[in-house]
Amino acid sequence: MVFRVWPLFLIVFSLIVLGAFSSVQALEPGDQVPDFVMHSENGAPQRLSEQIGKPVMIIWLDDCNACSERLIDWQYQAESRAVDGLVTWFVWQPQKGYKAPWSRLPVLSYRENNKDAWLFQPAPAVMLISPDGILDHLFLYRLDERKTEIASTLKSWLHNKQWLQKGIL
Repeated sequence: MVFRVWPLFLIVFSLIVLGAFSSVQALEPGDQVPDFVMHSENGAPQRLSEQIGKPVMIIWLDDCNACSERLIDWQYQAESRAVDGLVTWFVWQPQKGYKAPWSRLPVLSYRENNKDAWLFQPAPAVMLISPDGILDHLFLYRLDERKTEIASTLKSWLHNKQWLQKGIL
């Protein structure tokens, strides 16, 4: 009897675990980035699909309690590329007792109870998303040490319009 119940238990347990983590996305370059809506800490809700036709940079923050100073370089980089049509968002996951970072750019707040949002892991990460919603570049880990590399890639990507999917713009 125990041997018959065990496979059923594993199936039910797997479904519960997968359901609990269904809002966490695993993406790699070449993948279509799923749409989301997240509220901005400094403005209105933002929907990724409303940016179709524009290049987008999303910076997924890691442990960030009032970490505004860490965002300044990213903010300057994004603002200097706005002339190229770049849309930039920070995504922050609130934790108990944490204060949202301040930025002139939208700081989107991922909340588990938002059925229209998803969370990317691992963080920190920088995504460069082409105007057709394809993830072109993904930078993970040690982002502060890689700012020059990311800035160079961003500049080339925007200047040459090197989108992974041909025929855009």
